Amino acid sequence: LEQEHHTLQQEAKKRLTPTRLESLTNIAAVDAFKRDIKRAKQELRDLAREAAVRHTALEKEEMAAAAAAAADGDGGEGTCVMCISKTPTVVFFPCRQKCLCEGCWRDM
Repeated sequence: LEQEHHTLQQEAKKRLTPTRLESLTNIAAVDAFKRDIKRAKQELRDLAREAAVRHTALEKEEMAAAAAAAADGDGGEGTCVMCISKTPTVVFFPCRQKCLCEGCWRDM
C-alpha cells in the first residue's frame, strides 16, 4: 500500500513538469489535466481509506493476541523453549509470544 502511494506520488511529479504545463495550450488539454488530477486524488483517498481499514484490523489482531496470551497465563510462567530451564523474558512482536530467556535470545 505504501509502495502504491509512493508510485502515485512519483507519477504525479512526472506529470506536472514545465513541459507538461506548456503543453496545456487549449481548454480541452486543461480539462483533461484537471481530470487526471481528480483521478489521482481519488486514488490517493482510496489508498488512505484502505490503509486505515488494514491498520484497524492489525490493531484488533494485536489486541486479540495480547488477550489470548494473558488468558493462557503468559505472565512469565513456563520455561524457555531453547534451554528449557530459565523463565522466558523476551517478547516477540507482532505476535507478542514470550518463549525465550534473555541468554538464549542473545545466543541466537
